[in-house]
Amino acid sequence: MLLSVSPVAAQNWSGIIASNRAVDWSAINTGVEGGIPSGTWTQCGSTIAAGASATTINAALAACGSNQFVLLGAGTFNIGGLWIKNNRTALRGSGANQTFLTVSGENPSTSCQIGSFGGAIDICSASASVSTTNWTAAYSLGTTQITLASVSGVSVGTVMVLSQNDDASDGWPATGDIYVCEDPAPNCSNKAGGSDYLVPSSSTHGTAEWVRVTAINQGGCGATCVTISPPVTLPNFRSGQSPTATIYASGNMLSYAGVENLSVDSTALVGAGLKFVRCDNCWMKGVAAIDTNTSGGDVHTVAMIDSFHLEIRDNYIYGDNCATGCINNYGTMPSWCGSCRYENNIMQGLAGMFVANNGPTSNSVFAYNFSTGIEGVTSNTHDEGDMMNLYEGNVWGGSWTDHTHGTHFLLTWFRNAMIGTKYEPGPGNINATFQFEGNNRFMNVVGNVLGGFSGITGYEANLEPTSTCGSTVIFDLGAAGCNSGTVLTTDTNVKRTLMRWANWDSVTNATRYCSPSDPGFSSAPCSSTSEVPTGIANFSNPDPYPNVGHALPASFYLSAKPSWWPSGKPWPTIGPDVTGGNITSVGGHAYTNPAADCYLTTMGGPTNGSGGPLSNFNAATCYGGGTSVAQPIPPTALQAVVQTTSP
Repeated sequence: MLLSVSPVAAQNWSGIIASNRAVDWSAINTGVEGGIPSGTWTQCGSTIAAGASATTINAALAACGSNQFVLLGAGTFNIGGLWIKNNRTALRGSGANQTFLTVSGENPSTSCQIGSFGGAIDICSASASVSTTNWTAAYSLGTTQITLASVSGVSVGTVMVLSQNDDASDGWPATGDIYVCEDPAPNCSNKAGGSDYLVPSSSTHGTAEWVRVTAINQGGCGATCVTISPPVTLPNFRSGQSPTATIYASGNMLSYAGVENLSVDSTALVGAGLKFVRCDNCWMKGVAAIDTNTSGGDVHTVAMIDSFHLEIRDNYIYGDNCATGCINNYGTMPSWCGSCRYENNIMQGLAGMFVANNGPTSNSVFAYNFSTGIEGVTSNTHDEGDMMNLYEGNVWGGSWTDHTHGTHFLLTWFRNAMIGTKYEPGPGNINATFQFEGNNRFMNVVGNVLGGFSGITGYEANLEPTSTCGSTVIFDLGAAGCNSGTVLTTDTNVKRTLMRWANWDSVTNATRYCSPSDPGFSSAPCSSTSEVPTGIANFSNPDPYPNVGHALPASFYLSAKPSWWPSGKPWPTIGPDVTGGNITSVGGHAYTNPAADCYLTTMGGPTNGSGGPLSNFNAATCYGGGTSVAQPIPPTALQAVVQTTSP
């Protein structure tokens, strides 16, 4: 097999997905390294009473020492913008149902400004300085030591972004394979790409991976040889694309800072409610983020920009239900985000739940989230370069991988309940469960529960022109696209490179194990038609049946049921091997996840997500204060973390 690599250690997905189509998404590699640490921190100063100004709160945050938090009391704060800029500092409320921030202005500093894109609360480094050097050798998948032209500004713990020029034509290593691009590349996208926030901004770098330097010249590999973690995970880095390393030297990233247990209403702003910029190991936990702005422009309730190891967990995010015509009220917008984790969140009334909109996101996990009242599809890869991300355990409508601003590759969906309008306004919101537009290739769809709602008319549609896009099938593959701008051709390579296995769907009313060696391959629903790309030249996937039979792991990234999982809740909750589930019309194969239980039962939210924001969200009530559990950090990574975060 061309371009294959053996994982460093056996992964949960081993034997099911090829090793060059997935990465190690385990807890140590995504989210805050070692777990969110603020549970052991001490309070900085006295509790700030309701009614205090932004000036008072910002002064308290600036005065905090390492491993401290500012505590806001119960009540309402009508304030301008806030700025968390000290390492190892958190802003904490008394509970999202007790501490209410109504923000009428942006953080007054321009240090965190991205063009005209401001934020109500900025969690951001004061320094915007970065440097770039050429990456001159060692690009292979799995490589842990790479050579740079210079190590100026690089030390143990330095965060870097490895990136390269986009492809000028389709594709690599052969036509119809990986084609990372945005306009003006031929037959690539509908529109010019979103803002390329990260240096180098003079050229488009859609292949991008975040890494940390753990050693220099380790083992005598050379004065400009650096050891990195994670290893090279994207398979298409190569010298001909002029790869570079963007270096965040000491002080250029904010480390270990977060926002917790409060409610933020940023409706008065057109931009972002909470904005993470140049953040390393930062978090948002137990927050109710509200934005009902319907101005018609892009509204991002939470934005994550140029950041590494973010963790967005246990939150309630609300956007206007678009009754007045809002089309771009996005819940979260990861842009140039690496090894991030979005876990156990509730999203209500948005144009999109996760929209990667202005730059590539890679090696990240979107897991155990719940959406309701979403206008259109729930998860949308929208700008170029999203690669090697995992979507697991979510209860939501569907996924749309478009080519509006560029292309995406090697994404994995595992044990999701993709159930359309079941928790949505409907019936006008019916879309394909998976809409993979042209140029989006090498996707992995394994162990999901698909459909189960009225309006789905078939299993698969292929190569739809723009005039008929918006089909009501389980899989819409290789369509020309649905957005205005340049009209593209349809793409047979989407289906050719797609890995589908062990998914239950409501059209077939069965689980499809359609691989050549499976005992049921010749009979319905497979009828001798393989859905595993065993025979393609590049990035082929082996037949899973000889390796695992029909067995699926509980998770592709968790080694066991997480400690925050409610007692008595089935684990796993979704999959063809699950029985007795409480979500109707999917054959008993899916239970609501904890985020759905919080919204539907504890908060008493409307099933279809209608109405205004709820004021009774409290993570401690829903999840017992559910928090990520500290994980052991390997010695080399621990050394790097200490290097970058010690006061």
